[in-house]
Amino acid sequence: MVWINLRTFSCGQRLNLAEFYYCFNWIINQFVMRNLLRPFNLFLAMLLLFSIISKTYACTGKDIVFTNITITSIVDGTYYYSYDIKNIGTEDIVLGQVVIQNYVSTDNQVGSDAPAGGAFASFQSTDILSPGETYNGTFEASPFPQNPQSSYPYLLPQVYLNSDDECDKSNNYFAEFIQVSTAIAKPSQIAKATLNWDMENRIFTVRDWSGNKSKLHYSLYSASGVLILNGSTQKNESTPIKSLNNGVYILHLSDGENVYSTQITYY
Repeated sequence: MVWINLRTFSCGQRLNLAEFYYCFNWIINQFVMRNLLRPFNLFLAMLLLFSIISKTYACTGKDIVFTNITITSIVDGTYYYSYDIKNIGTEDIVLGQVVIQNYVSTDNQVGSDAPAGGAFASFQSTDILSPGETYNGTFEASPFPQNPQSSYPYLLPQVYLNSDDECDKSNNYFAEFIQVSTAIAKPSQIAKATLNWDMENRIFTVRDWSGNKSKLHYSLYSASGVLILNGSTQKNESTPIKSLNNGVYILHLSDGENVYSTQITYY
């Protein structure tokens, strides 16, 4: 009887080529050490290798997943977090096509969810995320007041491509629910800031910031409160905002501890 302990064997997941090479050698060594390379057992080994190969190449094309999410602060019911996303497919992904959608949940099961805002991860970016590469960013989730943390204690982020051409959409949700109640909420502090809005060139610059941190997270909302886009900036760094409809918008800035909001006109 052929028996191999697979409980400590991680080769059942989707693999890259280096991981596949490791698993290939692992299986061959197991059969050699156990003197199992007889015809029937060799056939079983080939079946196991075929199963791993099918997982290694199960998704040919674009495939984006979260690999890590860390809540950094909670300010006025908004959850700020950092994240890592990885291209585990075989084709290049344009960052400007990556969308993050947040949900809050009553438990750690999909199905009892309420939307909590979403936008492009890097609005209109033409940067390329090649197969195997990871992108780091910051984002925020804004549950509706009727979905408070006390009733919806879990945050469930989803990442996908707006081009709708992913080869595997079953892995778009983050694998582990984040219990928001474990994060430390920080009271909001109104920052003193000077913001220059260059309407002609569609660029804003934060000239002064009363907080100690130079890296800032920005979010742009419509007049009705819909999140349009967000990203990161630095003090004295010119940040472009392009291709919006004419109108009035609210620009929200935060360093995780201090917040500042102002109105800009786009036309």
